Amino acid sequence: MATGIVGTALQQQGFLQAARLLLWLNVLLYGGLLALLMLRLASVPRRVWADFSDPQRGVGFLTLVAGTAVLGGQWVLNGGASAVAGVLAG
Repeated sequence: MATGIVGTALQQQGFLQAARLLLWLNVLLYGGLLALLMLRLASVPRRVWADFSDPQRGVGFLTLVAGTAVLGGQWVLNGGASAVAGVLAG
């Protein structure tokens, strides 16, 4: 999320090249983390569900929601691709 937030701030300050670089870095990192989550879900689904349903450990799943929103906002501001943001909101 921090990568997206900093990238959005850079874009708003006029540092377009740095903002675009952070957009693509965020896409790579987001994809990697999503792939790791899917791998974990496929290998130990009960533990993932236990984490999701435990109030002390389930908060981490909210970062997936917030990170998706930040990445969607980055696409709208930096990439001009509101269709990608629509898919992420989806």
